[in-house]
Amino acid sequence: MRIAPSTVERAWGTEVWYPAGDLLIKYITTNERLSVQVHPGDEYARQYENSRGKTEMWYIVRAAPESRIALGFLSNQTKDDVRKAAVSGEIVDLLHWWPARAGDVFFVPAGTVHAIGGGIELWEIQQYSDVTYRLYDYGRGRPLHLDKALDVAHLGPHPGPGRLPAGCNYFAVDLIDHAAPGLLIALDKGEVWDAADGEDGPSSGRLLRVSS
Repeated sequence: MRIAPSTVERAWGTEVWYPAGDLLIKYITTNERLSVQVHPGDEYARQYENSRGKTEMWYIVRAAPESRIALGFLSNQTKDDVRKAAVSGEIVDLLHWWPARAGDVFFVPAGTVHAIGGGIELWEIQQYSDVTYRLYDYGRGRPLHLDKALDVAHLGPHPGPGRLPAGCNYFAVDLIDHAAPGLLIALDKGEVWDAADGEDGPSSGRLLRVSS
């Protein structure tokens, strides 16, 4: 069964949402940088937001030559230093901006301070939660959430891009080239399928298989 999408317009681009039970899959297109942000883990989200937390993973489909992904900091930081940098905007210079290339995989555990740069198209696999704490928003006028962000943020470096297969307690993702039962992202067609046993799925091609 193909999952019906819905489109969400953002100030920096668009998101196409594919709900999949406890998971949410998004196709994200960025025209400019997203906010510098962080998501809480399950325990904090339950206590303060009546929600699950948000761990996510990105698979880069296309990226302009100078596109970057920010994950973690260049070095260990203190809460006071990050707060001051968030207020001044200098936080963007404290972050580690990794080159984004087609086929790259970035795993983003809850608590990772991050930002997606402009000129990128990617698939995002995440826990079904929209709890986001913004640290810096490039003057777009939306509220920041510095206290909660600093409660949950990891203030050190991130290991950077990884490879498939990749997984965590919430989902596992691998790249296959034939239809199979499961939650499938058809990379060449921009479709998402929930192909249970005995049901039709997408035709053969490059597929991300997501299991939970």
